[in-house]
Amino acid sequence: MSASNATLRNHCILPMLAKPMPSQATLRLLLPLLCLPALAACAQSAPTTPPVTADAAPEPPTPGNDPGSGPDANERLLPPDEYHGNWRLVAADDPHDQALMALTIQSSAGETEGSGDYVLHQPFCDAVAGAPITGTTDCELIGMATGFDRVQATHERIVLAFHPSADGMEHRLELHRDGEALVGDYVADANAIRLRVRADRVLDSHP
Repeated sequence: MSASNATLRNHCILPMLAKPMPSQATLRLLLPLLCLPALAACAQSAPTTPPVTADAAPEPPTPGNDPGSGPDANERLLPPDEYHGNWRLVAADDPHDQALMALTIQSSAGETEGSGDYVLHQPFCDAVAGAPITGTTDCELIGMATGFDRVQATHERIVLAFHPSADGMEHRLELHRDGEALVGDYVADANAIRLRVRADRVLDSHP
């Protein structure tokens, strides 16, 4: 054995062998103490991240309770004028009082422009042909329902322009007040037609 090996044996190995090994009972007592630091670290609660939630969708406005709806504070509400309402149009000289059309006019006092809708009935086929009103003539215009293209109103009269035929020519009603009725002319300049007509106010939907 060399001198270095002998020195290692005397100073390192022998002292370790000389120390008594701890008993099992001692190990059982020390083991919990050795685990305490690790248990304490585990017991600390990790920082929690608040759950990410999508932004809540805004509640839809309650119908009829929209604060932005309704007339503006500076908006001037106009009353309906004398033409506003539902009317039944007939040829003035028709003894059978057959309806040429039913029309609705929306117009306000002080306004020069309005709007309206109409429905054509079978007797209008005679009127558009410039023939006496019989109510038996057939044409493609029967039952046509649409809006007037132009409604111009003054205190003296109202003009309602429409284009019912395929040729695109303008037809007009030129009416003025006569008591509770509207009287005037149905005009189709392209066909040289001018027919005296009368419109009576109606409160129901009969033609």
